[in-house]
Amino acid sequence: WRVRSRLREMLDLFRNPSAKSPDELEAHLLTTIDADLADKRLENGLRSFDEASISTIHGFCRKVLQENAFESGVRFNTELTTDRDELIREVVADFWRTRLVSASPVLLEYMSGLKGGDGVTPESLASLAGKCINNGFPRVESGADGPGSGQAEVDFMQAFEAVRQAWPGCREEVQEILLTSSALNRSAYKAANMPALVSGMDRLCRGRSCSPNLFAGFEKFSAGYMATKIKKNQVALEHDFFGLCQDLGEAAESFRDALAAQVNRIRGEFLAYLQTELPMRKARRNVQTFDDLLTRVRHGLHQGPALAQKIRSSFKAALIDEFQDTDPVQYDIFSTVFDVPGRILFLIGDPKQAIYGFRGADIFAYMQAVDRAGTRVTMDTNYRSQPGLLSAVNHLFGRIEHPFLFPEIGYHPVAAPEGKTHELLQVDGEPVSSLTIWELPEGAKGKPVAKSKVEPLVTKAAAARIRDLLELGNTGRATVGARPVRPGDMAVLVRSNRQAGEVKVQLEHAGIPAVIYDTGNVFETAEAEELGRVLAAVAEPGRESLIRGALCTTLFGKNGTDLMALESDEEGWNLILEQFADFHDLWLRSGVISLLVDLFARCGVRTRVLGLPGGERMLTNLMQLCELLHAREADLGPGMTGLVHWFGLQRAGADKENEAHQLRLDRDSEAVTVVTIHKSKGLEYPVVFCPHLFADVDPKGEVLVHDPELGHEQVLDLGSDRL
Repeated sequence: WRVRSRLREMLDLFRNPSAKSPDELEAHLLTTIDADLADKRLENGLRSFDEASISTIHGFCRKVLQENAFESGVRFNTELTTDRDELIREVVADFWRTRLVSASPVLLEYMSGLKGGDGVTPESLASLAGKCINNGFPRVESGADGPGSGQAEVDFMQAFEAVRQAWPGCREEVQEILLTSSALNRSAYKAANMPALVSGMDRLCRGRSCSPNLFAGFEKFSAGYMATKIKKNQVALEHDFFGLCQDLGEAAESFRDALAAQVNRIRGEFLAYLQTELPMRKARRNVQTFDDLLTRVRHGLHQGPALAQKIRSSFKAALIDEFQDTDPVQYDIFSTVFDVPGRILFLIGDPKQAIYGFRGADIFAYMQAVDRAGTRVTMDTNYRSQPGLLSAVNHLFGRIEHPFLFPEIGYHPVAAPEGKTHELLQVDGEPVSSLTIWELPEGAKGKPVAKSKVEPLVTKAAAARIRDLLELGNTGRATVGARPVRPGDMAVLVRSNRQAGEVKVQLEHAGIPAVIYDTGNVFETAEAEELGRVLAAVAEPGRESLIRGALCTTLFGKNGTDLMALESDEEGWNLILEQFADFHDLWLRSGVISLLVDLFARCGVRTRVLGLPGGERMLTNLMQLCELLHAREADLGPGMTGLVHWFGLQRAGADKENEAHQLRLDRDSEAVTVVTIHKSKGLEYPVVFCPHLFADVDPKGEVLVHDPELGHEQVLDLGSDRL
């Protein structure tokens, strides 16, 4: 039809040549044909948009590697594994055996006393490995290389020996001074605390060696500390033992500093070992993880132009949605392939969300992309939030020059679409303020309330306000739109799983139903512990102690009284032994999922669990664990021992990054939802409480930073003096 129409137009023009000159006729015809071709291309493009390749970034990279094995240098039959933990544990175990087998006992004792991210244990090294892998093996800063702890240990042991030798001869005299001296400030030297201090010194001096961590309160024997606790106009106490303790305290501090530096060097050595050893082990097993999909594509792109050209031959353009959640590796891949002449790269994301490192976002990758982008389009309409809240947020952030610290991440005011209505929270027919900020009252004598006391205060305050709103809703005074407010309309956003549990407890104390939205790893639950006991008993039905442990779980519902009754019921006990033998045979014949289905049915697990408080959550966890066991058995093949061992390893060191292990949603429309800020993205609630925004998060152990002196390169700082 279009061709016939254009032919008629051309004939009409030629029949009336006086209307246009020959050049004008030619130009008109060419313009018309070009317009037709452009319309056709646009029409074909829109028709074929549904055929566009849509995938996750990891899925895209996996396809690239599979289809371009020669260009990327990846084997054809490389297996993708979702469980990297086993490999990491192997690397950790080998490093632990080879590096720490010759470590000094003092160093090992010191490390055993460290807590959290500062410690060196197999578990902490595995966690450190995960952090390093997740961030693409950043540059590691473990502190300045200095002398070892040898001389510091010698000085410490000499000071310790002097104290140990002196203590028996002056014990009574020193104790008398600390108890009776009128020069000492008694608020620091309470008589009631003296027996514990003296006992601590007794224990310290009984040994031939000691840890530089000493004992709690040791500083009260040192001359330096004592001088700060002398009453006004009193003379400082003098005794040789106090000077010896001062020397020991200083030597212990120097020794601790030297040991801390040595610990950081060990952690740095481990990461270097991991970076070399982990790829070798993957290559031997011919496996790759999701992290490898990205790094191998990037490596292939940097080896030469062949891989990039192959990808460009298949795709003319790429649209990266939620770009603010990408990291430097992902940005490097897509900018290398598509940010070139003849190709198009669309980056779609919210710059404000680029600050959320917990989702993998990298603010510097985002700023680099913005700097290179030729065109920027900003959306100024928010279709989710109600106008009052948007106005309040605009006002709050509009008052700050650089609300997100970096000027490249600005705040652009947004508005709600015209004509859209929202169901607002109202009390007695009046809308409640869209954004309310609470202030704590001043503490005693006008001083701020201690941080440790603020958290329980705000938790209780949030629970009380929720209770008040629900009571108003019960009488029809508090409404959301035209209906009374109910628990399902409310959410409490928290920073951590611990806070989520505390909020839920406070709500339940107030008689308010509450559910926690995804607060941890399913292998860290009580249900995992109980199911592990059951699996162990079924795997070894000849061990009656394991069977007794399994019977006391929720799955079987027995208690101590029941077990005592079975002691005198030989027939009943034999029936239970036969039952576990049957379970064992079923597992051998048909696999773990058949065993669990049969066990749940024969023992009435579902009915029993659902009848308990929190039963839906417990049953959800059990079902998820059953599915994970079935999936792992499919990978491992049949075998009870291997599966029980794997299950135990997951419980011992749950993989925080494995999404398959994350607790599933515990949803209840008639309960208040308690959810971490990390998991709240995309969720909408009429009423939201954020009681813990006041608290800073103190970094512990290693810290991942972007070093401005290195062009904002990622650096994993293990404890250097630069921070």
